[in-house]
Amino acid sequence: MPRLLILASLAAFALAGCTGQRSMNELERDGDFAIKHENWEAARANYEEFVTRKPEDHLAQYKLGVALTKLGDCRNAMRHLSLALEVRPLSDEYADAYAEALYCAGERDELTATLARLASERGKPRDYVRWGTYAAKLGNIDEAQQALLTGARLDRGMNMYPQRALADLYKELGDNERYIRRLRMCYFLAPQDEDLIKEIRAAGEIPGPTFALQPEEYAPLAP
Repeated sequence: MPRLLILASLAAFALAGCTGQRSMNELERDGDFAIKHENWEAARANYEEFVTRKPEDHLAQYKLGVALTKLGDCRNAMRHLSLALEVRPLSDEYADAYAEALYCAGERDELTATLARLASERGKPRDYVRWGTYAAKLGNIDEAQQALLTGARLDRGMNMYPQRALADLYKELGDNERYIRRLRMCYFLAPQDEDLIKEIRAAGEIPGPTFALQPEEYAPLAP
């Protein structure tokens, strides 16, 4: 029996006969309001009560996990986010949040193994970009570059986020030539992005048609 169903059964017995509680809609409303305004303690309180009463709700488990991570209670966050990801294993949002909780908790080996497994099993560009991004944070530069380049190839050079991640990596490494080259590829894909334009200018370059460079992975699908 899935863990969330077991928890739901236990919660039903534990809360039988309780009265005077706020409704589930109220808890969700107040929890979401708190998240919107980054009041993480209030979000934790609302969603902690929510999942106590309805632990099978994977979205509530996710929101509680996010709040706990923001509060630095990362090991508890891992538990809730793991439950959410178990129910929705293809959710990028759940995978992103679980990865951040693992990183926050200092679970380096588990983080690396989890991200490699997700990339292998799901095989999406975002999975490889996630893997590469955290590998860079952990100081595993060769692994980071390989994962990010794989993500860019799988994306076929069609979206900015793999190019952006590569630019960030090369900037961090002080590799200005490859940093500027990836900024040019980002600009090819998103010439109206104001934050990108500011960064290009801060790097001493001039955004415009001649600055844009088609991503080397660019390979649109045939109609």
